[in-house]
Amino acid sequence: MRPYIILTLCLLLLGVLFFYDKDNDIDANGTLTKENIKLKNELEEKNLKIQDQEREISELRLKILELEDNIEKKDKKIVELENKLKYYSGRDPKALIRKEDVSYLVSKICSGINHTECEKKIFYYVRDGIRYERDILGLEVWQSPVETLKIKTGDCEDKAILLGSMLRSINPPEDVFVNVGTRGNYGHVWITLNGKILEPYDKNPFEFHQQASYEIFYRFNDVYLNFSYSSVTSS
Repeated sequence: MRPYIILTLCLLLLGVLFFYDKDNDIDANGTLTKENIKLKNELEEKNLKIQDQEREISELRLKILELEDNIEKKDKKIVELENKLKYYSGRDPKALIRKEDVSYLVSKICSGINHTECEKKIFYYVRDGIRYERDILGLEVWQSPVETLKIKTGDCEDKAILLGSMLRSINPPEDVFVNVGTRGNYGHVWITLNGKILEPYDKNPFEFHQQASYEIFYRFNDVYLNFSYSSVTSS
């Protein structure tokens, strides 16, 4: 009888050990599975971050290439401007009024119309046909009429020199001047035609009535160069 009891107890003990180990394996396996899932998710997140960073790096490289290209273009422009500055340094501004270089264009614009209408058409041609664009890097370079007509851009003095040249081709030198000075608190260049202020910028009309204070430092055309230092007001 006693051996059977001992055998039974042994079997019960083995059963307990078996089920206990099995439960432990399940828990252990379950824990490992969750950790694997967690690690896998973390790895995927890191891979996504790496891909995002690689895209950002690629975009930055493209921007760097674009900036380098822009810098190269600006360097070339600076060299061009420096060469122009050397060319114009010390030159008489009267030489910039080149009526002979624009007379053909004036004849074409003014074909079949009277003198007053011709002046208006010349004004609107320069106002609307030449896009206003500042000199880069604050370097003031005065373009000849031919240059301005070629590139179709220029700032106040470039448009004034072109307009002055075109108006001089149909008017005596006493009537047309390029004026250099200030308007308000800013340096400016404008045209006077028979004493009337012309501003070929934005959408200013030929009959210019905007109230503004002008300080003239000097004025010129192809014949005269006058230093006046006088104040005028448009009306």
